Amino acid sequence: MKKRYLIPLSLILMLTMLFSTNTALAQTGIWDANTFGLNLPYQITGQAHIQNIGWDKTSTCQTYSSQYGISAFPKEGDLIIGRPGQSLRVEAVVFSLQNFPKSGGFLGIGAKTIATINYEVTTPAGYYVVEVKTPTYFTVLGVKLWQSGTITTYETRYNSKTTYYGYDGGMAGTTGCSKPIQTFRLWLTGAPNGIGIQYSVYIEGLGWTGWASSNTDLGIDGRNIEAISVRFLTYI
Repeated sequence: MKKRYLIPLSLILMLTMLFSTNTALAQTGIWDANTFGLNLPYQITGQAHIQNIGWDKTSTCQTYSSQYGISAFPKEGDLIIGRPGQSLRVEAVVFSLQNFPKSGGFLGIGAKTIATINYEVTTPAGYYVVEVKTPTYFTVLGVKLWQSGTITTYETRYNSKTTYYGYDGGMAGTTGCSKPIQTFRLWLTGAPNGIGIQYSVYIEGLGWTGWASSNTDLGIDGRNIEAISVRFLTYI
């Protein structure tokens, strides 16, 4: 009498899912959390370095359908970093993408996000306190053998109007220099079709600007930015 080997149903389902996933990867070259049934919405996370506070808490926005309508000004659910209306300048910003489609790797492991979030800020000309780090060395008979540490000093220097660029979690702006951000620009590259991004800034003494589309400069020379809001929509 021949022995019969029963294959567990769970194993069959797992193999079926694995084959289907590999087929999808082979066809598109793109890994998405939704491929595995996670149904995670795309998200943008942001953080600001604020006058007298330092790095503040992070804020996140996620995609939502344009069919539900949009507001004229930032509201709950939109990403908002900074302290609007508190006369505290934003000095640096960081943004990153979450749950966006990825490519490469194996079954998503080691894959990299195909979209990039880019941002640019400008600081005005003026005299600023700058942190200067000077290395110290262990010396023998006047010969430097190895670096033994650093000495930190602070100097007041004149800086011309400066533009700082950041992307995917990198910092744009400065810390420890008391330099305010006065203009801001944001844009996405490689984002999935149907994703639209908008942003607004809170200008010292004036309040929120209107929503601007991707890659538009916002801000006024001579007035500090106190907060930044970002939202993005999926067009169905």
